[in-house]
Amino acid sequence: MPVCKKCGSTEFERDLSNANNDLVCKQCGVVSEYNPIVSEVTFGETSSGAAVVQGSFIGAGQSHAAFLSRGGSSALESREATLNNARRKLRAVSHALRIPEYVTDAAFQWYKLALANNFVQGRRSQNVIAACLYVACRKEKTHHMLIDFSSRLQVSVYSIGATFLKLVKSLHVTDLPLADPSLFIQNFAEKLDLGSKKIKVVKDAVKLAQRMSRDWMYEGRRPAGIAGACLLLACRMNNLRRTHSEIVAISHVAEETLQQRLNEFKNTKSGKLSIKEFREDESKEPGAQPPSFQRNRLKE
Repeated sequence: MPVCKKCGSTEFERDLSNANNDLVCKQCGVVSEYNPIVSEVTFGETSSGAAVVQGSFIGAGQSHAAFLSRGGSSALESREATLNNARRKLRAVSHALRIPEYVTDAAFQWYKLALANNFVQGRRSQNVIAACLYVACRKEKTHHMLIDFSSRLQVSVYSIGATFLKLVKSLHVTDLPLADPSLFIQNFAEKLDLGSKKIKVVKDAVKLAQRMSRDWMYEGRRPAGIAGACLLLACRMNNLRRTHSEIVAISHVAEETLQQRLNEFKNTKSGKLSIKEFREDESKEPGAQPPSFQRNRLKE
């Protein structure tokens, strides 16, 4: 409760006769509070006779007041419109790519952070939308790739990739997990229509991927290429005829890249085992040197 500094009285009255709404002591008449902030909306008039709203609003997450301009529009309203538009686009892309809702919500938070850091200005909105969704997908370890966003939005994958790299650098995202090829195997298997053997093929492909990881075939390689090679080998292990072209179509890697992964696996200890021996092999130790190391030794 306020106390008058002159007479010590605690009885005050708000003077509503002026625009400042001063707080006045009833005993001695001393003004205790000048020009308090009020929530009333006032109107003014410009030199041309147009009516304008006077005052300012401060929204959540804002560090400065957004002053109202002619016609009642404001920077706050513009920001809200931008966020609503971004949320709508995020949901549309997520629905098309079957991205879970919690991942979409995480992507929206990344977009708000990018907007607060002035990253959105001057960039194509669909690139920023795709980059934010991809960051959220990488964080949640889903099976979505940049090429999926490129196909959905009809935008160059290199353009989205460049925006993604700049977004990560601008927001200082340092703990982004690497994409595990095993995440893509289930998704690729569903597109191949393997029927009743799908579970068995996926199981063999995951074991192949784990073996390739121990044989130093992951480092510096596109995870989709590793997943495609494992799936092709697993199909052949289960007597399913799947061509290189079918694997290339679902993994979005070149046929030469796919063949190179197969050749590298053939040169490992696991590549020389029979199907039965490979399935029974429980070895956890690496059995081969990295492919780049072997190539350099051959050159020497």
